[in-house]
Amino acid sequence: MNPFRSALKRILAFIGLAPIRQVHALSGTVARADTKVDALKRRLATVHGELRTRKHEMKRISRAYDASERETREWQGSAERSKAKTAEWKVTAETWKQRAAQYRRNLRETKRQLESVEQTTHLAQEHLMSTEVKLDLVEAAIQTLDDRMRVVLPDGPIVKTGSSEDRPGDSEGE
Repeated sequence: MNPFRSALKRILAFIGLAPIRQVHALSGTVARADTKVDALKRRLATVHGELRTRKHEMKRISRAYDASERETREWQGSAERSKAKTAEWKVTAETWKQRAAQYRRNLRETKRQLESVEQTTHLAQEHLMSTEVKLDLVEAAIQTLDDRMRVVLPDGPIVKTGSSEDRPGDSEGE
């Protein structure tokens, strides 16, 4: 390159002037940079829009997560209460099973006693019937003897006591 041109370019560059070729080249570069800047601004606006959308979505998800956490805690509490009630019910069921077993034992013992009482009652009824038959026989014998005595003594038998005095009402048949 020419030293004069170089010196002139340096002087012009010092003042702030540039050759036309360089200005056109830089203008093209600036235009391309402006196009890129506009594209980047549009992309940035799109990204900002997506970011706002994502932020709203994140807030919605966060609220949903918090609600699900609360609901989970409530269900866990409900499950723990249900477990406690289940344990209580198991204890109650076991108590009732024990009572039922005791009642069954008592019922068996009562049935055994009832059967024993029925046997004893049946035996007592048989003895009573036997005694009644014997009493009927004794009564028939007494009646027979009484009838025979009336034939022999028409006024009935006179019974005297061992005492010297006769008391009224001491004799049978009066």
